[in-house]
Amino acid sequence: MSVVEALASNWMVVLVGIAALVLVIFAWLEYEEDKTASEVGAGVGDRSKRAIGGGVGFLSALTVGVMGGLYEAGMSLGELGAELGDIFVNAPELISGIVVAGVGTIGLSGAIQISTIQFVGIAIVALGIGGIVGLRRGTF
Repeated sequence: MSVVEALASNWMVVLVGIAALVLVIFAWLEYEEDKTASEVGAGVGDRSKRAIGGGVGFLSALTVGVMGGLYEAGMSLGELGAELGDIFVNAPELISGIVVAGVGTIGLSGAIQISTIQFVGIAIVALGIGGIVGLRRGTF
C-alpha cells in the first residue's frame, strides 16, 4: 500500500492528527511561565475560534457567492423566458416560420428522416396556423 492510499483510506485519522497538531502549536505559542493552565487554555480556545471562524467565514462567503451567481443566472433565464413568451404571443407568424426552419434544418442534417412531401405538409400546416392566429389577433 502506498502512502497516498494509506492517507486516502484513513482520512479521518489524518484530519484528527492535523487538528491535534494545530492545538499543540497553539498551546506552545500561548504558553508562558507566568500563565496558569486555564489562561493558556483560554488563549488556545481564542486562537481556535479565530481559525475556525475564518475558515467558516470563507466557506460561507464562497457559498453565498455561488448561490448569488446561480440566482442571477436564474433571474436572467426567467427574463429571457418572459421575452420569448412575448414574442410567441405577439408574433405567431414568426414562430411558425421558425418551426418550419427548424424542421427543415433537422431534416437536412439527417437527425430525422422526413420526405419532401412530409416537410411541405408540415410547412403548410405550421404557416397556416401562424397566419390564422396572426389574422385573428390583427398582427398579420
